[in-house]
Amino acid sequence: NTFRLRIENRGSEPAQVRIDLDGLAKARVVLPANPVVVAPGSEFAGTFEIAAPPDGPAPGVNHFELRSQALPKGSTQAYKMTFIAPQRKP
Repeated sequence: NTFRLRIENRGSEPAQVRIDLDGLAKARVVLPANPVVVAPGSEFAGTFEIAAPPDGPAPGVNHFELRSQALPKGSTQAYKMTFIAPQRKP
């Protein structure tokens, strides 16, 4: 599953934001660099994927949280998400 990401740094120091997830068995965030580094007065706009192996999430609807964490201060935002996994083949 592909997600869009936009991070704005309105500060005067470089910002780092880590993206992770919780509650989705064996799934991982696929992002070229994690944390994402954004220069002062700049923005990052791109995409990332959430990948899971066939034996990962249970078939059907799975609820999980996608989290962004500002480093090093550690302020975190959580977003409730849904991942629909296909039925497993016998």
